Amino acid sequence: MDPLRDASVPALVQVRTICHQIQAIVNEIGQLVATHPSPQDLAAQLQPFVFKVMALFTQLRESNRQCNHHQQELKHQTQSAKAEVDRLNQILQNLAYEKSHLQQEIQTYQQFESLSDTLTLQSIDDFQAKAPQELLDHDNEHTLYMNRLKFELQERRRLEEEKTKLVAAKQQLMKENHEHKQCLQVLSEQVSEFIKSSSKIKRALDKAAFRSDVPANTSNLAM
Repeated sequence: MDPLRDASVPALVQVRTICHQIQAIVNEIGQLVATHPSPQDLAAQLQPFVFKVMALFTQLRESNRQCNHHQQELKHQTQSAKAEVDRLNQILQNLAYEKSHLQQEIQTYQQFESLSDTLTLQSIDDFQAKAPQELLDHDNEHTLYMNRLKFELQERRRLEEEKTKLVAAKQQLMKENHEHKQCLQVLSEQVSEFIKSSSKIKRALDKAAFRSDVPANTSNLAM
């Protein structure tokens, strides 16, 4: 059993005992008041009971102080135990997380595929036909495979550079094509405006020519 709880038990028992004693004195005082109608005699007879009650209240306060002290100690012990439980629980959670992480790592390694299983290399004939001489010299299969990897890396970098250049050239052509389209659009608008202006000028010239022909035709009719 908890020693702090053992220490608080006598104090609680004492408090209960004192309360019973006070209750008994109060009952005696009630009986005494009921049987002695004279206040003067009653005060003298009540004096010993008052001293007893005062002494009991003093003991009760002391016992209550001890109970409060034990209660504070129990509270502190409970908080310390809770903090320890929380600490252990945190350690347990960390261990569970670490276990899960290690299990995932193990699963990842178990599912790991070799580079030779996933990487597509150029054929051995292409390698021997295109690779530089320093990569063609090899003593065993491992060296040959490593040289093929180096050659594959060189080829992919070269192709990536060519791809980057082609993409840049394509973007430049698209930009120039866009600019040409804009120029053609502007030119088309200018031609349309010119045609509209020419139509207006032609109609004006036609009207002027018609007016100049009317008097001549009128004079011919008079003759």
